Amino acid sequence: WGRLESLSLDWSVYGGDGVGEGFVVVPRGPYRRGGDSEAIDPLSTDQINVPSFAITRFPVTFRQYLGFLDALAMRDPAEAESRVPWLDDRGALAEIGPGGRYTPIADLMSPEVREQLYGEGAEWDLPIFGVEFEDGEAFCEWAAEQTGRPVRLPREDEWEKAARGMDRRPFPWGHWFDPTFCKSRLSRPYTPEPEPVGAFAADTSPYGVQDLAGSVREWCDGWYSELEGLRVLRGGSWVDTDRRHRSASRGFYDPQAHRRLHGFRCAFDLPDPK
Repeated sequence: WGRLESLSLDWSVYGGDGVGEGFVVVPRGPYRRGGDSEAIDPLSTDQINVPSFAITRFPVTFRQYLGFLDALAMRDPAEAESRVPWLDDRGALAEIGPGGRYTPIADLMSPEVREQLYGEGAEWDLPIFGVEFEDGEAFCEWAAEQTGRPVRLPREDEWEKAARGMDRRPFPWGHWFDPTFCKSRLSRPYTPEPEPVGAFAADTSPYGVQDLAGSVREWCDGWYSELEGLRVLRGGSWVDTDRRHRSASRGFYDPQAHRRLHGFRCAFDLPDPK
């Protein structure tokens, strides 16, 4: 497996304010959730008080997730292999590369998109997908070990507040939908496929959180139906259209499923100012 001399997360070095470079602060206070009749299965319309928290600006990328697998492989190769992102119709989305470290498979992006828009190595900056709910939890537990912070998956109300701010806007950028504002089915004039995080700058919330409307649907820490064993997903993906991209829309899925649309980002609680 090779020797891992050191590992750092580019978003996990905390400064004097207690928040890492890749995290965004969402301060405590009330917000009104739901209330969007055009959204898919929104939460009930209530005013909810959400404590202060930090959330990653972008979804976790292949670069970050595979760094986690490299570290995990040092102590438990079998578990690392079990957490490799994969799809039923494609198999594993990462493989052991030079130096014994995990690397994305070669065809995660089409040559046309890579060469015309991004260049070599762009697949490392794709949002991770093909991971189940527990893979996201395991990554967060590892990130907590690395940072000394209680990193976890975002809760539903945290995710929606981070996307909508205080004015209940239906999309992170405002009140109207434009498919070129986020990574959606109609963003580009070719077959939809994933693109690197941050590629659509307009997909930015009032707090500065990005890629909440498009990119990947994100696992959240909560049940859609505990009785049926279904976990919540928030946000739209690169194959979705306007209703799924609305910030109040909700989805659900079997938490053990590996789908090309499912990824995650991280959050942690912040102490309230004294």
